[in-house]
Amino acid sequence: MSTPTFILALRRFIAQKGCPSRLASDNASTFHCGSQFLTKISQSPEFKNSNLHHLNWRFITPRTPHRGGAWERLIGVTKNVIKKCFSDKTITIDEFRTLLCETENFVNSRPLLYCADSDEVLTPAKLLYGREIITSPLLVDHLDDISHSHETDLRLQYRILSKLRAEFIKIFQADYLVSLKTRHYCEFQGTYNDTLETGELVFANLGLPKNPRVNWPLSKVVSVRLDNHNLPREVDVLHGGKIYTRPIDRIIKLELSASKPTPPVPVPSPRLGTPIQPALRAVPRRKAAVKCDKQRLDLLQSKQL
Repeated sequence: MSTPTFILALRRFIAQKGCPSRLASDNASTFHCGSQFLTKISQSPEFKNSNLHHLNWRFITPRTPHRGGAWERLIGVTKNVIKKCFSDKTITIDEFRTLLCETENFVNSRPLLYCADSDEVLTPAKLLYGREIITSPLLVDHLDDISHSHETDLRLQYRILSKLRAEFIKIFQADYLVSLKTRHYCEFQGTYNDTLETGELVFANLGLPKNPRVNWPLSKVVSVRLDNHNLPREVDVLHGGKIYTRPIDRIIKLELSASKPTPPVPVPSPRLGTPIQPALRAVPRRKAAVKCDKQRLDLLQSKQL
């Protein structure tokens, strides 16, 4: 993407959704040139009363793409789903634009955070517009009322676009839940489910063990059962007025949490001359691991002597 193309895309975004107070991006040359251009023109007298004058552009640390994982993960999932759905389809540019707008609305309607005080699920659409945006239904029954000479063509076009959008929704939901589980697992080093709290909303598999993730509904956690090591193993969730008991691996948390804990800090590897500090573990270590640590400590002490 060239800098002029990016500036035009940013202008379209501002015209539709308003000027943001802060932008975050990687260190691509296009973004740096765009930032310098906006900074220069914002100093003009014409932009004195414009929100663009207060725009704060934040770049992530160079050579650290993982710092932008919050948006790169979702961009990657969305682009892969678009390739799966539309790459081998022959549609016009107007149809493609329509599908992009409708899929954008679906992506922005995903649940981010459950607010227990107001019993409301926060979505990106509510942050952008203050309300949920409802798109046209996938299939309608009153197409016969259209008085047009090309009624059959309109019906066929509507059905084709509806099928493509339904395919996008199905694949996106499955891939999105996989990325959610992977994100939480990596962020909390395989122990993210330790932070499950009563009353929060989660995606739960209420069907058969091999039930597709696209069919996992939002459910409320009623209680969490712990094992002998004080780790969660079973969860009682409420959905449709009925309580279901499911294992912890059939539960996926939302992107955000009202009381999100701090991820555990990894323990650095010991160096020569520094004592070995045992890591905090909820599960007792094996005897072989304890013996190995003792031998390494004896070896380090012998080298110091």
